[in-house]
Amino acid sequence: MKIPVYAKPVGVIFIIAFGTGIGLYVAFGFVSPDQYMVATEVEQIEEVIEEAIPEGPLFTISMLAGSDVQGAPDYDPDEALVPQGHIIEWVNDDAMSHTATSSVDFGETFDTGLLNAGETYKLDTSKLDLGEYEYMCIVHPWMVSTIIIQEPSQ
Repeated sequence: MKIPVYAKPVGVIFIIAFGTGIGLYVAFGFVSPDQYMVATEVEQIEEVIEEAIPEGPLFTISMLAGSDVQGAPDYDPDEALVPQGHIIEWVNDDAMSHTATSSVDFGETFDTGLLNAGETYKLDTSKLDLGEYEYMCIVHPWMVSTIIIQEPSQ
């Protein structure tokens, strides 16, 4: 078997080109802005946010079981009279997820976020003005109720 005359020179050219390519890749890699060959350590700062647990007399509002069905009882009590300074605690007694979100401003005043079955949320009423606050469940908009913040009891 005879090797063509041009096979050896073409093979040498390919080997030189391959070696040059590898050499340039490595050389430019060291002088580039990102320096791909040098591992840089990234320092991660973990910010711990501690939520203040409100303290004071507790007023519990229950999200009733079966309240995800339109027309069924939803919150208990439906109209809550709460003295200012008390802590309102919403408890989800239903298997479905619910919220208690202020209706007028779509959650600007208060919003429990999505409460799964058995979860609770506490709201400090000392930050609320006296008056009436209608709230609803974002997931089930027919679930509407009211809290009335009254003068603090002595």
